[in-house]
Amino acid sequence: MTQKEIITKIEEAINTSATLAGYKTTAEAAIKTFNEAADTNDYKARAKAQKDMDEAIASYASDAKGIVWNTLGEVSDNLLPAILAYDYPVIGYKDEKETVDLPGVENAIITVRKLSEKRQVINLARFDAYAEKKLGKRMSADANAWSMIDELNYWLIKRAANEVGAEMKNAYAYQANTTTGHIKSADVVGASNTKLLATLQRVIDAVLYVENPETKKNKYKATSHDVRYLDRCAASKDRARCTLKGSKYTDMMDVIGNVIFRIATESDYRITYKEQKSK
Repeated sequence: MTQKEIITKIEEAINTSATLAGYKTTAEAAIKTFNEAADTNDYKARAKAQKDMDEAIASYASDAKGIVWNTLGEVSDNLLPAILAYDYPVIGYKDEKETVDLPGVENAIITVRKLSEKRQVINLARFDAYAEKKLGKRMSADANAWSMIDELNYWLIKRAANEVGAEMKNAYAYQANTTTGHIKSADVVGASNTKLLATLQRVIDAVLYVENPETKKNKYKATSHDVRYLDRCAASKDRARCTLKGSKYTDMMDVIGNVIFRIATESDYRITYKEQKSK
């Protein structure tokens, strides 16, 4: 299935769910009550509306996740559809400022709560665990895929720390589980780009492996651009002065997913920035 077909199938499953529609209606009613209670300063009614709203939104998210995971499990035996889909719609709320005329007050600015659509990123590891337990099939190519990403993330943070002469505690890195030893320090820290490329390919092979009949190797093959993207994503500037913030395990899982997405779609990396306005 193409990326567009996968996304369409997921959205159709979500949009045709009577259960999700019910949660959405409940959330909308709670938001209406919340706004009315805010206008009348009825704090008790407002608190109850907030509780009802939060419960409906949480229930929607939980059921939507199950619908998406089951849909993905139906269309494939690997993680490619989940990687191509990337995320799915859920509901939330947002507060907006509006200008209205009130008795005795013109152009009064009030805060109005509204239902909004948000996007929930598919957690590949949790989907994989769900598929193995509930659908009877593991979606990843290797059961060690997620511990490999955890270890890769840890050593990439260590690599970034070494490059700027920082101790791990100053690199803001969380302590990953490095006891399994699928990815070792020498595979990443101080490794050449060529060696890091080989390490990245091992991780990709564990997540998604489809054999190329000609090469007898994975058709999803990483490049030097993927290595540099991986390296750049391992650490970023923190708010604290002279401090790097190491990526979280879930962030690195997303990074690996992005690498596979780029390879599968034969696309390029992009960079966004904000230009300095002329004075």
